[in-house]
Amino acid sequence: MRVIEPLFVFVYSYMAYLSAEMFHLSGIMALIACGAVMKPYVEANISHKSHTTIKYFLKMWSSVSETLIFIFLGVATVDGKHHSWNWVFVTSTVILCLVARVVGVVGLTYFINKFRIVK
Repeated sequence: MRVIEPLFVFVYSYMAYLSAEMFHLSGIMALIACGAVMKPYVEANISHKSHTTIKYFLKMWSSVSETLIFIFLGVATVDGKHHSWNWVFVTSTVILCLVARVVGVVGLTYFINKFRIVK
């Protein structure tokens, strides 16, 4: 039974994804809704060993997926046939990101310190 419990969790999630895709809806939103609905029932009804199996399988799968995304992103970035670099855009984007980060950190720190109870 401990082998089949994680299998059911993944099969039901995949069925939610396929059902959404079949009706041309968002598969990602279907997975999020499926996870939100299934979480209380799964945690209450599966064994501790199955819970551990699901947790570590999802961590492993997320690492593999993230690695593949960055590999494909890197390959697409260095492909010179379809892209031309706009250095003004790249530079202004990096500078604006850094400025937005500084403004966000300084601004949020100011508000947090202003309304802090213990000083």
